[in-house]
Amino acid sequence: MNSRRLLIGIAAAGVLVGGGGAAWAGGAISSAPSPQPANPHAAPAAPLAPIDSSTESKYTAITPCRIVDTRVAGGKLAANATRSWVVAGTTLFVPQGGTSGGCGVPSSATAVAASVTAVSASGNGYLRIWPYGSAQPNATFMNYTKSFNVSNGGTLTINAAGARHITAKAFGAATHVVIDVSGYYVKPMSAELNTAAGLIHGSRVTNTVHITTGQYEVDFDRNVSQCTYHATPYFVGYTAGVEPRSGNANGVFVYFQSTAGTYTDVQFYLTVTC
Repeated sequence: MNSRRLLIGIAAAGVLVGGGGAAWAGGAISSAPSPQPANPHAAPAAPLAPIDSSTESKYTAITPCRIVDTRVAGGKLAANATRSWVVAGTTLFVPQGGTSGGCGVPSSATAVAASVTAVSASGNGYLRIWPYGSAQPNATFMNYTKSFNVSNGGTLTINAAGARHITAKAFGAATHVVIDVSGYYVKPMSAELNTAAGLIHGSRVTNTVHITTGQYEVDFDRNVSQCTYHATPYFVGYTAGVEPRSGNANGVFVYFQSTAGTYTDVQFYLTVTC
């Protein structure tokens, strides 16, 4: 009797609660969730770290390819010993047991996605890997054991400007090391130019030329003849033109005209997407 009176009373008030928590109030449907009380024990959210746009890179997947195999060349990496290897380019792979001619990782790469395997370890240990020429990190890339071969995947930052690209050190016991790559990260190609100052900043730019009034050439570190380009003047009121540079597969030709059709020097931004 009490439950029936309660239902009638709710209906008379114009509010019925249906399945799923939806409420009908005066014929209107409201599905807004009920506010939840704050958790007094929850830790405050950590602020997001700022993005460093100067180092942002895009990822390109490749067919898995071997760059290091100490079983083929070099022998086991001894305990507490370091060894450095190449990752990008086309040379010096055979002496480290890798694929002849490399794996297609460009010299402009900043990092690679890799699988590292410790094979036939002499005992239990761990491996650290870091960019060639940099300080050794405290972080461990992988642990290994003599009981079975162990693999771990991750991203390896590389020193593209070094004589080698990565350095590895074994701790605890000697082990063979096999490294396969499945993709690489590379900075996008871009430039900001000013006629008076020249290149203000850029990514993967190798040369710039002020050809004549309102006309420029920007060269990059790879063939860009089949890529797409976008040029934007710093100020409004100018028409931009951009196309492959004749006779230079790595070059981009950029020009600007005023509304009167006159070639004019302007500061501009250029991006190249391949």
